[in-house]
Amino acid sequence: MFDFVFASNAAFPITGDTQTSAFILVLDPDNNLLYVNVLDTTLANPSWTAGQLSVALDPNWTEGFLQIGFSNLTGNYDGSGIFYDDVNFAPAVPIPAAVWLFGSGLIGLVGIARRKKS
Repeated sequence: MFDFVFASNAAFPITGDTQTSAFILVLDPDNNLLYVNVLDTTLANPSWTAGQLSVALDPNWTEGFLQIGFSNLTGNYDGSGIFYDDVNFAPAVPIPAAVWLFGSGLIGLVGIARRKKS
């Protein structure tokens, strides 16, 4: 999961043909695009807005590259003022794995408690 907040810069507002976005890309070893997820942030307002992107990784992508970031495309010295903050990239833990991890922790605690009693 790729979480962040974004807002426009009132001092340097977006003008002209400017396009801004946040993105996740998956590329193979030859830099061919396998997956893309883009959030357009061009119409941001001065209030902070939550943004979130995610990707479900394919087992066939084991040799690929994961790229996350932000893009500002401008021309003719147009304004592109967008602020990004609170950026967080955290892999999602699948529910079965989380349950297994929690269960194994509980089993370990029970074993420790039994040892202390005897």
